[in-house]
Amino acid sequence: TLLERDFVTFKRLFDVFQVTGEAGGKRPLISVLCVPEERLSKAGESFHRSRVDATADICYCEAKHVQSHYASIAKSATSVDFSSYDNSVLILDEVDALVIDEEPNEAFVYPNEELSKLATETAQVLAHGGSRTK
Repeated sequence: TLLERDFVTFKRLFDVFQVTGEAGGKRPLISVLCVPEERLSKAGESFHRSRVDATADICYCEAKHVQSHYASIAKSATSVDFSSYDNSVLILDEVDALVIDEEPNEAFVYPNEELSKLATETAQVLAHGGSRTK
């Protein structure tokens, strides 16, 4: 798939980096790719995951994987400690599908006039070569 192609391209870069582990020493950065359950069992790649993975440093996925992850959390009776994601990076590929292909997906897009105004002002300043400080 295009998602896998893009991830494999970036994984070569991800694999160059090391991060500081819990014991203070360096360890390889862990990057994973979210794939459908049926693909997970067939492919057998060590970096494939079926959902967002809090143990990964970088989790590369599509919106449907994030939605599935949060739906499973909502259905479960147990609470989730989101602090386990504090040092993780979530890369949401094909994010344009959230707002371009159809109506904005409410699970990811929340109206916020104040932040929209700030983002517009910042983009205008940067477009004219300035920097925004406040």
